[in-house]
Amino acid sequence: MARSLDGRRVVFPAEALRRVVSRDGVHGTFRLCFTPEGRFQSIARLDRFA
Repeated sequence: MARSLDGRRVVFPAEALRRVVSRDGVHGTFRLCFTPEGRFQSIARLDRFA
């Protein structure tokens, strides 16, 4: 679970974070993309907010 930039609560599978987690955890702002069926598709760091 995380918060969107507009304050909404967002629930997504922990598997989505596997590519971006470090020893210190997950830090930054990311764009998560899902298929029309609601399945996780990709994650990308938004550097302008980092």
